[in-house]
Amino acid sequence: MNASPHPPAADALSISSVTVRFQGLAAISDCTLSLAPREIVGLVGPNGAGKTTLVNVLTGFQKPTEGSLHIEGRDALGWSPAKVRGAGVARTFQAGRLFGNLSVLENAQVSAIASGLGKRAARVRAEAILEEVGLSQAHDQQAASLPYTDQRRLDIARALCSQPKFMLLDEPAAGMSDSECEDLMAIIRSLPERYGCGVLLIEHNMHVVMSLSDRLHVLDGGRTIITGLPEEVSRHEAFLKAYLGEEIAA
Repeated sequence: MNASPHPPAADALSISSVTVRFQGLAAISDCTLSLAPREIVGLVGPNGAGKTTLVNVLTGFQKPTEGSLHIEGRDALGWSPAKVRGAGVARTFQAGRLFGNLSVLENAQVSAIASGLGKRAARVRAEAILEEVGLSQAHDQQAASLPYTDQRRLDIARALCSQPKFMLLDEPAAGMSDSECEDLMAIIRSLPERYGCGVLLIEHNMHVVMSLSDRLHVLDGGRTIITGLPEEVSRHEAFLKAYLGEEIAA
């Protein structure tokens, strides 16, 4: 199996030969990855593998030491996070970044307005998306008072309100029960078809990532060790050793 992903298309979000060094230490080494519209790519690897650093490069929060970043064929290297977001790249964060004192509806509206919609159109879009993620009954509830799993739903809703072409979801299922994961998976599975966006899914829950991903990209120590279809990657010795532990691969 080749460790290089599919060649990036003109409509893709992609990085090529990216290296990120912090004080001489490489967090990412010569990484190439692409995300096309309407596909779900699972980005997996053990803690410290470089997943968050890679997402920071893709979203403009981290400029690579070497390599390139392209958004739909445009050279986006050096763009600010705001400019990357304006080009259609949305992300969620592990800890969430909600406006706790605002209502659920206001949180979603703010994101829609930031994407260029007027106040009335933003409300219509926010209400529609909140219904789709199962938060229609919580419009007026303060975001900080939501249960943890609903805060994760709201985080996804806010990202969707920005009308993204690409969504980067950072461990959306963390801390969820099995039944909550199944509900979340239904939402994520619908995103490419319903919104036409590509989804990069960073997730430690292997049931979630294996079930949802069209292909996997596995990092270990900042390097790509394997890419491919989930069923192929899950049987590969390099994946078993890096992600599940030496004793499992033995």
